[in-house]
Amino acid sequence: MDVASTATYPLAMTSREARAQARAGWPISRHQLDDDGDDVLRDVPPSDCVAMVWALTLDAWAAAGRPIPTYARADAPGRLIRATSDAREP
Repeated sequence: MDVASTATYPLAMTSREARAQARAGWPISRHQLDDDGDDVLRDVPPSDCVAMVWALTLDAWAAAGRPIPTYARADAPGRLIRATSDAREP
């Protein structure tokens, strides 16, 4: 399978079904949060992990062709969605 052809889909695909169909062949792996599995970062110090994420962040903004935001962290856009009591299942 050609990964490049399955990693993206045309922007003209606007329907939810078309986007879902385009993603159907993407390689997905599902793990539990407490799954120890093959943790390659187990012995990496947290400061190194943060440095890796920062490098990925810089690459992502550069790939998007946009400048890194300069607003204060407190002013960062976002929203909090709280689960309703009936949505929590054991």
